[in-house]
Amino acid sequence: MTVGVQYPPGPNAWECLAELLRGDTTDDIVCDIGMPVIHAGVRYNCRVFVLNSEILLIRPKRDLANDGRAWRMLLATSTNAI
Repeated sequence: MTVGVQYPPGPNAWECLAELLRGDTTDDIVCDIGMPVIHAGVRYNCRVFVLNSEILLIRPKRDLANDGRAWRMLLATSTNAI
């Protein structure tokens, strides 16, 4: 965890995704959901594609905004960094 960064209390991204999958929100529509995924101890900013309450694909983002307006590289790793 980055020093000085605080996360608001509440459900995590996986809990929110599980709630979406339990409902009918994704019926007959492809949803592209951004969320963190930890793999092999490394946090990636990913896109999770969902359709009809099923995960179709989890894809790490290749390029992360790091232009002064958004500091995503501070919290996640790009697949370009591997």
